[in-house]
Amino acid sequence: MPWEEGVFITPLPEPGKPNYLSELIQDARRFDAKVINEAGGTVNKTFFYPAIQCQRGPDAFPFTGRKDSAEGTLSVSDALRVFSIRTLVAAKESQINKKILTEIVRARKSAFLSTDFIL
Repeated sequence: MPWEEGVFITPLPEPGKPNYLSELIQDARRFDAKVINEAGGTVNKTFFYPAIQCQRGPDAFPFTGRKDSAEGTLSVSDALRVFSIRTLVAAKESQINKKILTEIVRARKSAFLSTDFIL
């Protein structure tokens, strides 16, 4: 696990991700790409050994882009969002609960409660 000392590779969090990454390597090899790391692309259940010597920018650099060019790139906050579970907040239907939730959402008093995703 990542919190253990000396760990350099950790399990992938999403089901099916090792198979997906294996397919990407197979596709790249069809275009003459080469696996650089010894044992690169090896899969063991939820472990996938990296195929090349790389790391994400936020691990080594504070920012991976300039102005709007960084939009859509992987960052620490993007990574946290990917690994977060969306949550539904439910309350018993009553006038007081409606009033409380409406006030929180309209006044943007919570970064958690939001209707921004509703189209």
